[in-house]
Amino acid sequence: MEGRQPQCRGFAYVSLYATSAAIEQCRTTFNGCNWKGRKLRVNYAKPDFETLRKQELNKDCLKVSDSD
Repeated sequence: MEGRQPQCRGFAYVSLYATSAAIEQCRTTFNGCNWKGRKLRVNYAKPDFETLRKQELNKDCLKVSDSD
């Protein structure tokens, strides 16, 4: 292994603007397919930090207003 460069695994983000059914069909069609000698993994992206933060703040606000 010494002196060899590790092979880049590669990754990509894709934004699809379509119906939920069309997106799910795309995901199931391409997940597990071979491309350039590698197996594709297609998953939904996790929300970014700002989105998660806003969701947490909204959840906390709802808890406070419910307890009033």
